[in-house]
Amino acid sequence: MEKYPELDIDYLKPKKLIINKVNKAVKHINKENHKDDFLESGQMRLRAIYDYLDEKVSYEDIKLAIIFVR
Repeated sequence: MEKYPELDIDYLKPKKLIINKVNKAVKHINKENHKDDFLESGQMRLRAIYDYLDEKVSYEDIKLAIIFVR
């Protein structure tokens, strides 16, 4: 997205419910700021989001939702 902001990827957009769940998880994890939830680079681990969502949202959906959360 940063490299090609004009690229239309709306067809990849997950359901709004999933985006909202991932957004909530990201905000919560950032707020709690546990070092184990982040890589050395500072990027949030997908596992942290997956665990927060009780393993009910797939990694694929999490990855796609993150694109639209930011």
